[in-house]
Amino acid sequence: MVKSIPIFEVTDVIPAAGGRPIHTRSATSRVVKAVDHSVEQLEQHMTNFVEGVQKILSKGAEAVGEFCMDTVEVQAVIGIEGQVGFLGTGASASGSSQIKIVFKRIKTLEQ
Repeated sequence: MVKSIPIFEVTDVIPAAGGRPIHTRSATSRVVKAVDHSVEQLEQHMTNFVEGVQKILSKGAEAVGEFCMDTVEVQAVIGIEGQVGFLGTGASASGSSQIKIVFKRIKTLEQ
């Protein structure tokens, strides 16, 4: 049974004068760092994210008037600390993990 999942972070490195690397986001050399996270921890972060989005969508669904939302797609990213969330405006998605989540309205007898 899988107990942990690695999350990889890509960072740029430039050599310093003393021989130690300096981590930066603007150099050409890249280093990949892996951090293992427990499946339970990632599951909790994903559950919290999905529940939050569902709450937002339920309020928005009440406000659309004569139209209804049938399908909503969101893209989430998983950070190196295992957090799941939206990528903010102006942020770079290079090297990040993205998850596409599709929320589809459940058909009721009235529909």
